[in-house]
Amino acid sequence: MYLYLKIYSFHISFIKKFVNNIELLLKKNDIQYSLYNLPIKNDKYTILRSPHVNKSARDQFQKTTYKKQIKIKLSNNFSINKIKQLLTLIKLFSVGIKIKINLKK
Repeated sequence: MYLYLKIYSFHISFIKKFVNNIELLLKKNDIQYSLYNLPIKNDKYTILRSPHVNKSARDQFQKTTYKKQIKIKLSNNFSINKIKQLLTLIKLFSVGIKIKINLKK
């Protein structure tokens, strides 16, 4: 069984701090894991400054989303308390998390 954590944020430093704390927690409990970097997503937005006359007067903005994925191998001795510890870490950092559990061995 595997637990997949997909972590995303607009600041890479928040992801690094979160991943470091997750790694410390997993190493302390002797849990196997793998860390993957996912592609960076850039969204660009263009806004007209004065929509009436000057079409050449535009502002561009960019939103960058950084992503990482952690694959955690769940063993038989993996308890609900360890998942609760992971979820409390999520509240401390301003990162988004998608959690997926794969029950196949």
